[in-house]
Amino acid sequence: ISTFGTTDYSTSRKLQEKYPGFKWSETDAVSELKKIFKLPVWFENTARSAAQGNYINRYIKEHNNIAYVVVGEGIGLGIIIDGRIVRTGNRNIYGIGHMVVDSNGTKCRCGKYGCIETKVSPSALVSQVMSELDMGKQSILSKKQDSLSYHDVCRAAEKGDKLASYVIENAALNFAIGLENILNILNLDLIVIGGELPENSKLFCEVVKNKLDNITPGFSIAVETNQTETALRGSASAFVLQLLE
Repeated sequence: ISTFGTTDYSTSRKLQEKYPGFKWSETDAVSELKKIFKLPVWFENTARSAAQGNYINRYIKEHNNIAYVVVGEGIGLGIIIDGRIVRTGNRNIYGIGHMVVDSNGTKCRCGKYGCIETKVSPSALVSQVMSELDMGKQSILSKKQDSLSYHDVCRAAEKGDKLASYVIENAALNFAIGLENILNILNLDLIVIGGELPENSKLFCEVVKNKLDNITPGFSIAVETNQTETALRGSASAFVLQLLE
């Protein structure tokens, strides 16, 4: 199982209920699924799974220190140092989505103001576009205000819409600030970004890469186009490695 959110690796539980419909904090999901399928079950956070999947299947010969950042409604971070996945018990210290990049920004669902998530998540992009439209800004998206989705925003930016491009570029710059903060703490060779926004917006990826390219000698940034498959590969690979230990 590869799932978003804060997970307790030791007990196979998801600790926080930040998303409607997910009530796993009091449920040992792995034990229940073992009973149903009569098979071994592996439980892992999506970002860590994707980090392992990329490292084992792509970068093991080139990089020892990598990070994988999943950009979706939440923003997750998986880190590999010296070829080993980093775990921190039950504390979600790698909740990069709640790193503050604008102390005067919008209030986040975590209670803080100006978290990266409030700048970069799909719902944040839609909210920002709607706010601009309400102020009278011109855009091809004005006809879709009743049903606007972040896919619409991404497509409009690809068509050169100034408002959509501005919102995505601003999101990318705030996201890059968060990545720069990580690089100031960890000696990484590579950061891979994946998830909904990178998969649907070339502009977002271009702005992030341009901001971070050549930031430090030996560092590079890559874009993942199929985060779900990579996360599942990572979960499977990690399970096999555990059996071999």
